[in-house]
Amino acid sequence: MSNINWELLQKQKIFILALLCIPLFFTEIYKNLKKPVFKKTDLQIDINSATKDELLSVPYIGEKNVQAIISYRKNHHINDISQLKEIRFFEKFKYFLKVEK
Repeated sequence: MSNINWELLQKQKIFILALLCIPLFFTEIYKNLKKPVFKKTDLQIDINSATKDELLSVPYIGEKNVQAIISYRKNHHINDISQLKEIRFFEKFKYFLKVEK
């Protein structure tokens, strides 16, 4: 009769199960780290009438960009979104803004 080390065999089984669970664990972490995805039609606000809080709710627009938009708006009427192309991250947030005529 062979001499089987049952304790070692049990530890090996636990180790193998743990190795099989690692990809599932990291997949779950990755899902939680994903940034929310916004569609172009989720949020579109009028650039000429939006309040500071409404502008801050737009993805990719930060405090500095909101201040830049508001100060530009004081001196110019915005007829087209492309007038703001000098503002940082314009290419990311332009889809969430509109100009009502």
